Amino acid sequence: MRRSHLPFTAAVLAGVLIDLALHLPAVFQPAEALARLGQAPAASPDLRWVAFASWLAVLVAAFYLPGGLAPYRYRLGAWLAVWGRAACAAFFLLLYRDHTALGWLNLGLFVVLLPLLVVALRARPRPDVA
Repeated sequence: MRRSHLPFTAAVLAGVLIDLALHLPAVFQPAEALARLGQAPAASPDLRWVAFASWLAVLVAAFYLPGGLAPYRYRLGAWLAVWGRAACAAFFLLLYRDHTALGWLNLGLFVVLLPLLVVALRARPRPDVA
């Protein structure tokens, strides 16, 4: 069996781990996470939204896993894992320019993931036609 999908899988897993490291602490301690990222402190009711947005980012990262682990079986999930990074980069680089670090991080992941997925899908195992 070919293993051409392993670099793509490793890159998706690295992205998910980065997302978890950035967003999971903000779910439980949003004020400390904002301070650690150099953001302005938020009022107490607003911290709820910071925690909720971070939880959504954790869930999105979890949804990248099936396509990342089995890109041949979950081809649509693999493509969504790649284009989801592009959408996140566009969100932070074009709409909210004061948070460009997250945009550049996701753009970098997109640039890495796209060619790895194309190579993996081109080399996917084909069923034998008898």
